[in-house]
Parts: sequence; structure tokens; C-alpha cells
Amino acid sequence: MTDEKNNFEDGQCWYLVLQYNHLGGTSPALNAKQSDKVPPILRSHNEIIDGSLEEESWGHLGNAAMMELNQLMPYSKLQFFCTTDKHSRIVHFETEDAGLLEYFKNGFGSGANPSYELFPDHTATYIPQCAPDSLVNSGDNAMTNFPIFTPGIAHWGIGGIDRWECDDYPNDNSATTFHQIYVDAPSNKCSNTPPIPGR
Repeated sequence: MTDEKNNFEDGQCWYLVLQYNHLGGTSPALNAKQSDKVPPILRSHNEIIDGSLEEESWGHLGNAAMMELNQLMPYSKLQFFCTTDKHSRIVHFETEDAGLLEYFKNGFGSGANPSYELFPDHTATYIPQCAPDSLVNSGDNAMTNFPIFTPGIAHWGIGGIDRWECDDYPNDNSATTFHQIYVDAPSNKCSNTPPIPGR
């Protein structure tokens, strides 16, 4: 983590809470970190081939860690980013959706139909614009276990049912995918700049 401010026009800083760089055809275990003091270390999706081999950058904050982080550094926004080798579309949006924020903190509820604002590089067809469904009550895997999706068409999926999906539905682990989630942060808690600069 660095104190350097990100290059957003609005000066917004972001703090990384989820990162999975998945190598297609593999079935690695997820890594729900139980303390906000060990967030995943930011990596470029071009920097490592199989993120599961680097525990420091592979994982996400579990519910207790997200709650603890919110007490230390209150946040009100989430930023989603993902790519896949199955197509060239990019998912990149932010949301202040209260239901989704609460779901990631306590593991109960769902992320269906979140409000959102798209980043200029966002080219995805379905996520989040047409995401009426969400698996519910996924506990520590709320961020990974299909929190938003269009049934049978396009999903945000990280290892759930051994599926790795980004605005698509290969329905298996064959895709090489890169997923990240950030929360908004004060200037002294910025992670490195997200992979594609924002607005």
C-alpha cells in the first residue's frame, strides 16, 4: 500500500479489498482474509500469470475484516473491475448501493440490481447494467459468489461452483480472469492506482 494519490480527476483514492488473477483451467481455493490489516497487495493483471501462487496478492477481505475496515476508515463506495480471456469486454464501475455495501460487510442479503456509475473504459454488456440477480447470504464469500449476475448469460463469478466469469457464462474454470474490488479511501490509505485510470 502507498500513500500516493490515485490519478482520478475527482481526486478519489481507492483501497484494494479483493484481487484474484485466475489462470484458466485451474481450481485454486479462495482466500478470505480475516483482518483488514492484511489486504491483498495490488498487482497488475499483466504482472503475474497465476495469482494463486502468490498468497499476498490473492484473496479478499471477509465480512469481519470489511466491518473492521469500515470502523477504522468509513467507506461508502465500491469499485468493481474485471477482465477475461474469453472476450475483450471490461467491467469497470463504481457503486454507492447501500444493500451491496451492507452485504459485503455482514454476508447477509444480496447484491441484485445495484445502482452504479460506469467508468469510461467500461465496455461490458450485462454487468452491472442488466444484473437482476444475486446469490444470497454467502457470508465471507459475498464478494465472490455471484453477487451480481444475469442468469445463464453473464456473471461476476470468482470460484463459485468452480466457475470464473466476467460478464459472460462459460460455466466452468476455463477462463483466465482478473477481478478486483476497491473501497473509497482517505488520501493516506490509497492503494496503488487501479489498472485503468478512472474518469
